[in-house]
Amino acid sequence: MKRSSIIFLTKRTTSSGKGSKLFSFSSILLGVLFIWIFFSCNSFDRKVPFPKEETEYPKPVTKAFQFTESIPIQWDPEPSSLAIETHRLSLDDIPSTPFDLGEPIKLQNAFEESPFDWNGLPETDFNLENLPTDTLENKIIKLLPPKVINAGWPTYTPLGSRGVLDADPIGLPGPARAYLQDPSGALWIGTTRGLCRYDGAYLEIFGLEQGLPNIDILTLFRDNQNRIWIGTKTGITYILDEKKESIELLEKLNPGFGGQTFSIYQDDQGLIWFTELGQGVYIYNPENHIAKQLKTDQGLVNDRTVMIRQDQEGNHWITTINGINILNLQKNKIKTLREEQGLFSNFSPGYLQSKSGEIWLAQRGGISVLNQEKNTIRFLDAEKFPYPNQSGRDLSGMYEDSEGKIWIATNSNLVFALDPQMNQVERFFTNQDPSTIIFDFHEDKEGQIWVGGDIGGTPVINKKTGKVGSYTDANGLGDGGVWSNIQTHDGKIWAGSTNGLNIYDPETGTVQYVSRQNGLQTNSASYLLEDQNGLIWIGSNGRMLEVLDVKNNRILVLKKEKENQQIGLTISYEDPDGSMWAGTSDGELLVISLEKKTIKKILNVPASWDKTYINSMQSDHQGQLWITSSAGAIIISKDRKSMKFLNSDQGLIDNYATALLEDSNQNMWIATGGGINILNSSQDSMSSLTINEGLGDNGSFTLNENKGKMFVGTTSGLTILTPSKNNEAFNAITLGKEQGLGAIDFAENSGLFTKDGKFWVGVEGTMLLVFDSLQMSEESSSPLIAGINLFDKPLYFRERSTLTEDNYLIQNEITWDSLETTYYIPINLELPYDQNYLSFNYSGMQLSNPDKVRYRYILEGIDKQWSPITNKTISENYRDLPAGDYTFKVASRGINGIWSEPAAISFVITPPWWKTWWMYALYFIAFVGAILGYTRLRSQALIRQNLILEEKVKIRTNELRESLNNLKETQLQLIQSEKMASLGELTAGIAHEIQNPLNFVNNFSEVSNELIDEMNEELEKGDLEEVKAIATDLKENLSKINHHGKRADSIVKGMLQHSRSNSGEKVETNINLLADEYLRLSYHGLRAKDKSFNSDYKLELDTDLPKIKVNPQDIGRVILNLVNNAFYAVSEKAKNAGEDFKPEVIVSTKKTENGIQVSVHDNGTGIPDSIKKKIFLPFFTTKPTGSGTGLGLSLSYDIVQANGGNLSVESEEGKGTSFNIFFPK
Repeated sequence: MKRSSIIFLTKRTTSSGKGSKLFSFSSILLGVLFIWIFFSCNSFDRKVPFPKEETEYPKPVTKAFQFTESIPIQWDPEPSSLAIETHRLSLDDIPSTPFDLGEPIKLQNAFEESPFDWNGLPETDFNLENLPTDTLENKIIKLLPPKVINAGWPTYTPLGSRGVLDADPIGLPGPARAYLQDPSGALWIGTTRGLCRYDGAYLEIFGLEQGLPNIDILTLFRDNQNRIWIGTKTGITYILDEKKESIELLEKLNPGFGGQTFSIYQDDQGLIWFTELGQGVYIYNPENHIAKQLKTDQGLVNDRTVMIRQDQEGNHWITTINGINILNLQKNKIKTLREEQGLFSNFSPGYLQSKSGEIWLAQRGGISVLNQEKNTIRFLDAEKFPYPNQSGRDLSGMYEDSEGKIWIATNSNLVFALDPQMNQVERFFTNQDPSTIIFDFHEDKEGQIWVGGDIGGTPVINKKTGKVGSYTDANGLGDGGVWSNIQTHDGKIWAGSTNGLNIYDPETGTVQYVSRQNGLQTNSASYLLEDQNGLIWIGSNGRMLEVLDVKNNRILVLKKEKENQQIGLTISYEDPDGSMWAGTSDGELLVISLEKKTIKKILNVPASWDKTYINSMQSDHQGQLWITSSAGAIIISKDRKSMKFLNSDQGLIDNYATALLEDSNQNMWIATGGGINILNSSQDSMSSLTINEGLGDNGSFTLNENKGKMFVGTTSGLTILTPSKNNEAFNAITLGKEQGLGAIDFAENSGLFTKDGKFWVGVEGTMLLVFDSLQMSEESSSPLIAGINLFDKPLYFRERSTLTEDNYLIQNEITWDSLETTYYIPINLELPYDQNYLSFNYSGMQLSNPDKVRYRYILEGIDKQWSPITNKTISENYRDLPAGDYTFKVASRGINGIWSEPAAISFVITPPWWKTWWMYALYFIAFVGAILGYTRLRSQALIRQNLILEEKVKIRTNELRESLNNLKETQLQLIQSEKMASLGELTAGIAHEIQNPLNFVNNFSEVSNELIDEMNEELEKGDLEEVKAIATDLKENLSKINHHGKRADSIVKGMLQHSRSNSGEKVETNINLLADEYLRLSYHGLRAKDKSFNSDYKLELDTDLPKIKVNPQDIGRVILNLVNNAFYAVSEKAKNAGEDFKPEVIVSTKKTENGIQVSVHDNGTGIPDSIKKKIFLPFFTTKPTGSGTGLGLSLSYDIVQANGGNLSVESEEGKGTSFNIFFPK
């Protein structure tokens, strides 16, 4: 024992030493892995894909619906006669007046060309080195951070013409004069009150407070070092270096003179050339601050210089008020170009070299175009431009846009866009003041033209978002309150208003105004329709019905003859057969035939339509006629014999239905005061569109489809719906005053797409809008991160070396490597752990339609998904960011709905020293060391305890083994006791069974003895016949004694067989006989033990039951146990039941498809559900203590299983129990 213990101890100690070393190594390895994972987790790929397919608005809700049941139409049985009044009206008698839609105007015989001798121009020697030279002592001024505001949006101006927006609402401090766009797309704007940078989202304002020495700006230029040169109206010139946060104010060589600086540029040698009116030209070297001055003394034609530029050949063109000088620095020559050499005028305030290489000069009274290759000069007299009478003819500036158009500024409120290829010009009025002067243009990246000058405002011309025009009677219309537009077969456009008819002729650009004063019978012409015969049907807002017959110079007034009553037409529809359906302001539905001069009326229109205003009529692809009013819709069948109804009870979003349109996919659109319903082509489901799904407003009044898009005029603008790729939702944009609409409450059913693609529509009963087709760019926007806010305050990043010690960034140990050049956003930004309350500004860099820019952003490292679509240009606040790596991303989309690639900034928030990786490594090493030390001490204590524990375990094991043996013996005894109890019950039954045949044997033996005595007496008497009879009876008695003896013998043999040791052998067994025998044995056994026991029992045996191979002794014991239990159950119930209860046990057998079933059923107390699962468990019993061992059913279950069967129970508490033994085939 001791030896074994010592050996065991040695082995455990050795194993423990190896394990300890292994544990130490593994622990350290796991620790290093843990630290690596902990500090590397932020570097895992956490990119969330951008959800490009998601739309801003949810898909419309679609529901099934049904129309009402159709009802027959009841017509007036006697159609009314149609009275027709005829009045003369000839359009030839009505004068035409010009109506300017802003269409290009063809220039007839525009340019006059003449030979031009370039080499013959007067020239003199010129040497740049001989010019007067000074070294400027410039002043450096600290540039303070700009004032930053959320920018407004350019918007409609009543002062400008079609396509002109007013950009003053973006927040400019004064009217714009000069523009400069940086590579990011942001626009620098020089105004009369400071310098601004505008990116569509934010406006940065630099003024006197930021250090600017002068804010009356005339010109802007960006040099090759990304600095901005600023020329002013007083001749002060300075350089803004935003990166260095400085302003360099150039020393004036003539401080007492304040000439205007109109032009600055940098030549290919890096020299800066700029003009000052009255001081000639300055040539400045920014590297050494040396300035040279060119004046008339050095060959300049005049000191009052205006423009200076360098052409493609390197020549410097200097325009003055009295001619042009052309400097060739390579040849040291200066040429002079004036009227004597062929110029249209000596004064050329505008210069450009076009993409073709020609030199264009804007001059007083016209344009000169020089072509050096062809040696020609072309002239375009300003008189050939379409000037209004009150405007001057002097030109003041030129600009070539990306399409090759030449934009021409004038000394008035007028701008021309000349197309040299088409020889046509468009004109734009920037305001209503002809005394203004325009001298600068700039085309931004979206194609807008920004106009600068002494204008009193900031016009911007948007050529692509429809170039909207807003027209009233002040623009040439007879009346601007347009409610209906149609284009007739001859191409003319008729605009009906509340005060007459405007008829526009696109060929002549003129309009005729027809009113009550010159032929109409009422002023109102709020509804128009041209029929198949070219007649114009005119509805007068419910007052009367007029039909204009242009061909026959007459106008017809239609009335109901019988009543002499006007027909208050509001809407009409012409059937293919020429019948005219008419809706009135009283809710009447009429069918008018001019040919037959009849009026038919529908009599059974619903009462809810009485006195309602009929708004619209539209046929669908099935030939049905749809009619709407403020009471819903009526749908007339194709054969015009029945009608059905649709209103809010059937799912219409609002009963006030204003407009109808069946789209190209055969869906019926119904505009209402509460939104739009869309019925699918099969007209069994209906979708709803409201503000939530993208409408500008729920009140919808016009519906027009064009090129797969739906145009919806609402009370808050024109909504354009484009189906998404999966057709489940719509991409929606709403055009408003920011796109040039003069008003936004659309007139009911007034929309019209003309043959040339323009959109005419009335608004607010005061104005006509005309749109060109929208030109949506296929390019996405290019968003930028515009700023970082820390604790809700903006951070201003510049070169770290330029910052002072008291700067917040320096004080708080915020570091970065370099800067992005637009908004100086830091690259590789690191923030300390306590500088972790951040938000981000961003901009879509969209100068066109900035109100339609939308954003989505995400902070990778925190956010699990992209933000909802928003128009906000600042992110949410990210508070208490934990240490880690982060990337903020923002994507934007413009009016075209195309999402950009995200702009991104990555940064790191560093942990405090106690949370750095090396501190965690130290924590872990200390933890592992403590664990190892503790483990070593504890392991030795455990070894000592282990020996003691093992000894105790062995002792306890022996005790448990002995207890287990005792339990097994007790279990065997209990099982034997159960068997003996079963045997006792069987013996009692057998004893009772043997008693019956023994009684018979005794009785027949006594009778036989008496018969023998009688037989002897008869022998003595000699009566042989009687002897024979007695002998026969004796024989019968002996036979019966023999029978009952054998019966007792069989019972004894059965008992012996039952008590004999079970071999387990399975033999062919008759289950019916087994059941019969053990049922009787059980019954008689119980009767023997308790004379008061009584119960009926029954055998229901299947006679066709085959024999099966089982152990008959075991199965008999099972049946006996089940029957005993059944008799016990009925006996217990009988004790408490009334006299009506009859205890009964039924033993049955039956053959099934799958085998043989033996059932023992009783009508006893039943088994509660709570204990059904326990009844087959060993030692479980419900009998009183001492009445059972709890092994009977457990042993029976095992015996049946051993014989290949299954024992189950079915019971209902209070009604009885069935135990079923099943033996499969």
